[in-house]
Amino acid sequence: MPIYFAEHQSLWTGETLVDYVSHMICRTDCPPAPGFKLWQTVGDLHIWRATVSPPVSKTLDLDLKNVLQEGVDDRYKPPF
Repeated sequence: MPIYFAEHQSLWTGETLVDYVSHMICRTDCPPAPGFKLWQTVGDLHIWRATVSPPVSKTLDLDLKNVLQEGVDDRYKPPF
């Protein structure tokens, strides 16, 4: 199951969020997304669930197993 970040949304223009994801996690102050309903709240996060899922979810051709995080990976230096 791929995990997409907000910046990936620009890569699926012309298609909807529901075509790619079944759940969405965001802060409680984010607006609801079309096609999603609030499923659970955990602390200051909302978990949204798609109201209708396509028979087969689309995926982006990205390496999502080795995701670099700005502000984390560009600062961390191993001690050796």
